[in-house]
Amino acid sequence: MTGTKTAIIVRSRRLDSSFIRCSFETELGWGAADFVRTGISRMRFGYPTGQSALRALGGYDNCSVATNRVLCWIEMLQEYAAGKRVDITKIPSAQNSPLSSFAKRVRGACRSVRYGETLTYGQLAEIAGAAGAARAVGSVMRKNETPLIVPCHRVVSSQGIGGYSSIQGVAMKQRLLRMESRSA
Repeated sequence: MTGTKTAIIVRSRRLDSSFIRCSFETELGWGAADFVRTGISRMRFGYPTGQSALRALGGYDNCSVATNRVLCWIEMLQEYAAGKRVDITKIPSAQNSPLSSFAKRVRGACRSVRYGETLTYGQLAEIAGAAGAARAVGSVMRKNETPLIVPCHRVVSSQGIGGYSSIQGVAMKQRLLRMESRSA
């Protein structure tokens, strides 16, 4: 990334005016996110271009102006990706689809895992009140639409690193954990 912060702001015609889709450049590659009034509803990152990140969310549309709040959230994500200790879990996560009470508990427990720390899937299950449900926790993490915001990269297997559903897979998970451990 160059010295300037880049953001392509996009508003979709398919949804109402409270929806903003944009891509933004970071040290982790290009990211894209869907922003709604209550927070980020979907996010992708680690792509080679802004257009490819937007396509991962389902395309893009006409450029528009984002709100100051959205620009602030993008800046927080860019600072985090640059290795700065930023608590991006303060950015609200607004899930698109309804979640089961179990998934809500797991996501909430995952958001409480602090920067630079890790938990196993089993430990996260226990915190979420479902001891022994490590596989079910893994399923919730695999369907996480807001990675980084719900920091599923901080959840690891008891046998090793575990999986990661970003475009760069486990390599990105390892990169994020190394980055956080250096500045924790």
